[in-house]
Amino acid sequence: MFCYNFSEVIYTKKYLRFLLPVIICTLIIAAVANAYDDNMFGAVFTCENKNGMIKDAKVTVSVKDTANIREGFFTLEWSDGEKPIEGFTPIKVLDYSSDSTVEIELNNALAIPDGAKGIQVTWSSKGNDKTYTCYCEIPAENYIKDAKLITKFSVLSDIHIRSASDSDLHTKHFANALEDICSLAPDTSMIFSVGDNVDAGIESMWKKFAEMRDSFLEGKNIQWHCAIGNHEVSFGNASFYKYMKLFLDYSHLSNVYYSVDAYGSEFIVLGTEKGAESLYANLSDDQLSWLKDELSKAEKGKPIFVFLHQPLKDTTSGTLSYVNAAIQDWYGVNPNDELQSILNSYPNVMLFCGHGHWTYDSLVPCLAGYGDAASYFNTASVAYLWNDEDREVVGSQGLFVEMYDKYTLIKAYDFANDKWMGAAQFMILSDQQAEDLAEARKKAAEEAAKTPVSDAHTDDNDDKKGCGSVISFAAAAAVTAFAPAMIKRRRKDQ
Repeated sequence: MFCYNFSEVIYTKKYLRFLLPVIICTLIIAAVANAYDDNMFGAVFTCENKNGMIKDAKVTVSVKDTANIREGFFTLEWSDGEKPIEGFTPIKVLDYSSDSTVEIELNNALAIPDGAKGIQVTWSSKGNDKTYTCYCEIPAENYIKDAKLITKFSVLSDIHIRSASDSDLHTKHFANALEDICSLAPDTSMIFSVGDNVDAGIESMWKKFAEMRDSFLEGKNIQWHCAIGNHEVSFGNASFYKYMKLFLDYSHLSNVYYSVDAYGSEFIVLGTEKGAESLYANLSDDQLSWLKDELSKAEKGKPIFVFLHQPLKDTTSGTLSYVNAAIQDWYGVNPNDELQSILNSYPNVMLFCGHGHWTYDSLVPCLAGYGDAASYFNTASVAYLWNDEDREVVGSQGLFVEMYDKYTLIKAYDFANDKWMGAAQFMILSDQQAEDLAEARKKAAEEAAKTPVSDAHTDDNDDKKGCGSVISFAAAAAVTAFAPAMIKRRRKDQ
């Protein structure tokens, strides 16, 4: 027979209000303490700052507990200080063996996404049965605030429409990219498709491409600008002009190179003018002379956007002959050196190129000029992708570009997985924007120097990366919760 001791029940209920908050707050503190495993390993973000842009960024991981942190993976993700930001692919995933210190290099001209305060570093065992995390903060001087949006545009390349069927994978990828542009950037003003819009230069493919493009543009205030690629034209001068005419007709153009003056900036499209037994873009002396004139007319201090299907040698992923000449051979411009010399004379130039299909999590998706030369961007592919191991990857990616008065954001997006590419978020400043930023920061520093030391806020716990403040809050909540019970008991005893 089971019996209650009624007096014990009364006693338990009496002090339950005291015990329950203590238990709950203890659990909260334990959970927060375990949120970041600083006793296992630590991480520090460092970088240089050149002309307002992040340079030589890296995360240095110091492993403290080598008994537990063994073979596995380190994953870097953008974090709000407590958890990874949703909607982004990892910044980097790196194999780890046994080193006590690991330096993980990040892309140059890195832009910090909205809401990110730092980077979460996670170690996972080979079997993913064990994980530990830590957090590294990004210093405040790497953020630029209060910028005014001027306009947005998108950059697609290598769409490769090859069939009139809506069920073809390339057609599906193109339709999905257009839907994502509508949902993510409904206020986009222009779209640049940087060559290989169709898989071959035949009219049936152009009809399908034009049908999808025109259906998307209907009722929208968006301009569409095409560049010519190698797939649009056949090799050899005999048929080249026939296919070039189809490109011009379906792109509503009179020439393969042209410019658009909009939003205070120059948008310049280049293209091959003759056939050859290669995949190269052949630019005439007339086109190069025209390009020089267009660049010279650009407004001083404003960004200049240039689009060409084939990239220049040793600029972005797929062209890096110094890495692997046999694999990284997807460059192709005649004349390469002359064009690069012209562009590098204008450090405000950003050149966007397709052709190689290289993914945005590849080795060099962006080569930043930092005010000394032009900046170069890989535009991946809408149809299918390629990686640093020289393998085809099923996928679809593109760029969203946002022009601000203080900088230009170039944001890579994974259309197939509906996520921003964590490794490929870039910020470029023109020479004038860099000067303005330097002057603004100088004035801010002068104002800060005038502030009396007694009024300045200091926090010795800033290096706790957010955990200390949460734990302190939990402890305060515990005191607040059970203090009334303690006071009542004391008053009763008195």
